[in-house]
Amino acid sequence: MELWIEALVKDKKGKVLRRLKRKAHSFVGNFIRCLAVQFASGKEAITDTGGNTVNPYAHQSNLKAGAASGNDNFGIQAGTGTNTVSINDNALQTKIAHGTGSGQLQYGGVTFGATACDTSKCECTITRDFANGSGGDITVNELGLVLQMTDITAKNILVARDVISGGITITNGQTLTVNYKIRATA
Repeated sequence: MELWIEALVKDKKGKVLRRLKRKAHSFVGNFIRCLAVQFASGKEAITDTGGNTVNPYAHQSNLKAGAASGNDNFGIQAGTGTNTVSINDNALQTKIAHGTGSGQLQYGGVTFGATACDTSKCECTITRDFANGSGGDITVNELGLVLQMTDITAKNILVARDVISGGITITNGQTLTVNYKIRATA
């Protein structure tokens, strides 16, 4: 299984100004723990994005990434942290909050592309836009994928985190589109 990340900076008219595409090396330990919960129909101690130990159980709504517009609690997240990725990461180092204030980005809704398969691979794409209406520049240094798991209530679990060398600067009025592609190969 592979994870790819693509980041596009677009101007107000949607013109792509910068593109970054690379293989991610970012699945963290919580990814395997989430799969173990679903595969084994059991419970597993997992640290959520708030630093709390939770015990999600197998549930039909687990592994949910489809956050609505304005919801920065799960789905793809953006941050300013630069710490090296660790297998034990459970949250972005410094998540950028949703909003239009200084240092904030407007989180669009998470969307999903159709599953695409050919003779050697199958992949799905998870996408989110981040619009900068803060009045200043914002540099995104880290990206993460947070899924919801059920432990009585929905818990937000970081399953992937990437640090972007040099960061991606988004000026006021620009939008950052992030695509995570999860790929299985033969």
